[in-house]
Parts: sequence; C-alpha cells; structure tokens
Amino acid sequence: MKVAFYAMLKNEQSIAPAFSEMLNEFADYIYLVDHESTDDTFNIIKNKTRKAKIYKLTSNRYPQSELSNFFARLIFAETDADFLFFLDADEFISFNTKQDLHTFLVSNADFHAIQVPWNNLSLKGDSFDGGFTSMGPSKNYSKIILSRSIRNISDYKISQGNHSIVSNRCSLRINNQKDVHLFHIPILSYTNLLIKLLNGIRSLENDATNKILNNGYHWYDIAKRVTTETLSQDQLNDIIYHYSDSIPEATKVEDLDFNFPYIKTRTLPAMCIDNLLLSYLADIVDTNSKNASPKNIDIMIRNDKDEVIYLKNRKVVAVFLRVIYYRLKLILPQPIKRLARKLVGQRC
Repeated sequence: MKVAFYAMLKNEQSIAPAFSEMLNEFADYIYLVDHESTDDTFNIIKNKTRKAKIYKLTSNRYPQSELSNFFARLIFAETDADFLFFLDADEFISFNTKQDLHTFLVSNADFHAIQVPWNNLSLKGDSFDGGFTSMGPSKNYSKIILSRSIRNISDYKISQGNHSIVSNRCSLRINNQKDVHLFHIPILSYTNLLIKLLNGIRSLENDATNKILNNGYHWYDIAKRVTTETLSQDQLNDIIYHYSDSIPEATKVEDLDFNFPYIKTRTLPAMCIDNLLLSYLADIVDTNSKNASPKNIDIMIRNDKDEVIYLKNRKVVAVFLRVIYYRLKLILPQPIKRLARKLVGQRC
C-alpha cells in the first residue's frame, strides 16, 4: 500500500513544521506547491519534509481546482500510489499510526474516491499539548481522497477546495465516510485570521472565475465581521467551528479526544502584527517588481530545477466561457454541454 499527499501552501510558517512531520510519518510520496510565500514557509517545508517534490506556483489568483486536477494526473502517472490525499497545511489526518491509515484505505479499495468530513478545531493554548475543542464533524463539508482506480475515468474533475469530485460521463463510486474525520485547524490566532483574509481576498480580487462563482466568499463575510466589531474568543471560536459555512454535527462544544501523536513540533507560534504587515508588503513588492512575471501569465508551475512544467496564459474569452458554462451547466441540453466542454477545455 502506497500513499501520496498533495498540498498547496502560502505563508504557513507557523503550522508548516507540524504539517511536515505528519507527511513524513504517513506519506510514501509528497508533492507540495508553494504559492509565492513571502514568509519562511518554503524553507521550512524544504528542510523538514523528506522525499518531497516541491514546486513553485506563480499566479495572481488562487487556481486550486486547476492545480489539483493537474497534479492528480501527474502523481498517478509518476508514482505507484494507491491513494492520493488533498490537504491544506492546516489539515491533519485522524490516525495514530501508518498501519491504522492503511487498514482504513484497504477497506475503501473498491471506491474511486473517499469523502472525509471536516472537523473544525479551535486551539485551546499555543501548542498541540494544550488540546483542542470541537463541535464535531461538518455535515456539509468534506475533503476527497482519490483511489488509483480514478485513472480509468478520463474526465474526472476535482472541485475548488478539493471538497468533491465529479464526472460528466461516468458514475463515480464515492464513499461518504462518517466515522473518520479530517481535523481542520483553520485559525491559529486572531493575527493568523487576518493573514488568511488578506491573502484570500487579494487572490480572489484577481480571479474572475472563482469570484463570479462565489468560491471563497466566506473570506469577505469574515472580513466584514472583523472590520465592524471586536471579536471575543467565543465569537472567534464560532467562526472556526462554522468556517467556510460549515455546519457542525453537534450543538455543543467538547474537548477533542485526539493528541496528534505523529507531531513532534508541538508549539504553534502565532505571528505578530509586524510579521503580518511585512508579509503583505513583501507580496505587494514582489507583484510589482521589475522581475515580476509577465502580466499575461495566468498560472506557471516550476519544479526544483526551475523548469516550467505547466504554463497557462490569460485568456479573457476563455474565462468568460468557463464562467457561463459553470453557471448554466445544470440546465443546458446535453448537446450544448458537450460543445461547452470543448470550448472551456474539458475534454474527456
């Protein structure tokens, strides 16, 4: 049994050490994409994550879905991985040992994909030793794990956020898992929340497709709250438990009965305001520097040899067609759907 993990990261230096240690414990193959981090995220993951292939993404927007679909096919082509996890740096699996993980995956070998519900956690102190509180798994938000059998489905598409997977031509076998959770620590501190909002909203402002489709709208909702009121710890916890419009299964808050035994770097230092401002300023300087990427570049991925392995230029007409297609695909007749898929590049 071989397991691969894929993640995009940006300015996650506080949690990157713990995330790297989880990958080292459970992964046979690791593919990481650094999205122009302006803090120490890239160096941390490079030094702490063994056997990782680390790529650099250049993009003014947040092309998560495009990259997930590209790397899913690349990883299954380059490796003999039986399963592929899609995680963010603030997401952790709920298994004590690698054997426990393998037992779970073997029991799901007949599925194309597994959907594991989010369990949003609030940090009680400043370390994993301090424990977490939770309102239980989400009723409406999951993250996917792909089985190698998905290679037989040529047109599969992973959604923004890696929450779901669909195929227009085939019926996918998906196990909507309830007993196993994916622990999500979306906010380490109030300062960490501000960093997420700055990065998220800035990316969306440059991303016409996701903005029109309302992907990432929760960042705007949260930003409105933090700019119009002073949040108490209980209010901050409420944002955490309901992060991205997640609906918790439980109605009361309870302590989490899991201590993350695979993590050795237990402390999670919070960023100070100076770090936040420097990170944001560095991002602006990079974007507007003389060495910045040409403005016609939409997505560029480079490997550790600085070779471009994926390049996509900006095409206003293609973006418009893609938005129209996603908006209307539920009501379009099948012949028009096939034509629309060709126009937006979704060939099976």
